[in-house]
Amino acid sequence: MNRIAVTLVTLAVSGSVLAGCGGDSPYCAAVKENQSTLGSFGKAATDAAFTKEARAVRAIAATKPENVVKDWTAIDRAMRGVQAAQKKTGLTFAELADPEKRAAADADDVETVDKAYSAFNDTVKQRTAVVKDVKTTCDITLK
Repeated sequence: MNRIAVTLVTLAVSGSVLAGCGGDSPYCAAVKENQSTLGSFGKAATDAAFTKEARAVRAIAATKPENVVKDWTAIDRAMRGVQAAQKKTGLTFAELADPEKRAAADADDVETVDKAYSAFNDTVKQRTAVVKDVKTTCDITLK
């Protein structure tokens, strides 16, 4: 009887540890749920697309993926910075992409948003790391 109890406890503990790995983990579930958004990342430079992408990154970062939590957090922080800068200045992606509107905008506002964009662009290393980890950990290929 004791042997059966020990075996059941061992199986229960092993099962819960394994459930945190691979495709069944909250991390992989969040990646899979947001895969189409992540797959189109940056293809549409609109406020709506960026907001959707930021939500996807935030949802995945919240799962605290073991190998790349710092990378997801850095990307999330940079994306929040872009959103905060745009909100503060009232400038949109469309306005900043239009040379006339950009030139007419307040120079300090443009600089604020440009700094936030630069901080996001500096996350190339982290973005590369998370794409690699998603493939290795979740067997999902992000484009």
